[in-house]
Amino acid sequence: MRILDRTIVLRFLWNFLMLFALLFVFAASIDVILQMDKYVRAAGRVVENGTYGNRVVGFVAMVVQFHGPRVFQFFQFMVGLLCVGAMGFTFSQMHRTRELVAIMAAGVPLRRCVWAVVGAALALNLLAVVNQELVLPRFADMLIVDQNSLGKTEGSAFPVTLTRDSGGNLLYARSFDPESTHITGFLGLERDEGVVVDVLVVERDHVDGRGERAQRGRVVGCADLDVGHDLGRALVAGCGEHADVDPHRRRRLGE
Repeated sequence: MRILDRTIVLRFLWNFLMLFALLFVFAASIDVILQMDKYVRAAGRVVENGTYGNRVVGFVAMVVQFHGPRVFQFFQFMVGLLCVGAMGFTFSQMHRTRELVAIMAAGVPLRRCVWAVVGAALALNLLAVVNQELVLPRFADMLIVDQNSLGKTEGSAFPVTLTRDSGGNLLYARSFDPESTHITGFLGLERDEGVVVDVLVVERDHVDGRGERAQRGRVVGCADLDVGHDLGRALVAGCGEHADVDPHRRRRLGE
């Protein structure tokens, strides 16, 4: 039975790996084709500053730099679907080669084959939990950067699109520089069960990695917020008013 389980699990993992590689290369190829001009400009920048000797090497390096960390993100998004696909291919292959018939002829119930695949899929999903909690946070600053920031050496600031933190709050910034820890046009939406209860607006500030300082900003209660006007204006221009922001609310935003 161990030989049978090992054969099925190895075939399942091989199909999972092949599907993962094909889909990731397909998705990355579409991105490279659609954003070709940005990668070419990034390759020109790294050649000009002497990082690489020619544009071809620089172009490949920029593609790897952008999509390399996204391997883990892609795995996190696709692990469930890929498990289903790998299971389908595994049993299709076994049916085509009449291996399932041989298993039944040996008196082994087919549910025994199913449990081997279920165990392997469970292990992959547990790996996804580890990936989510330990691996992805290490690449957070690289995953949020877009193609326009590739190859730039004069500054590492980049816009932060509307992003959800671990507490379900929404964070946005026109510009954030992780090296100098400066943020511009920050907007934090504190939510309770999906409903916005408070809005923190900061025009410009020096913050730490958890966003716990807000020297220039204000907290807007939702009762006083006109979503169609005030929130849209805050997203574009921020707010320059001085206010004493509640430290407890600051700690919760960005955790």
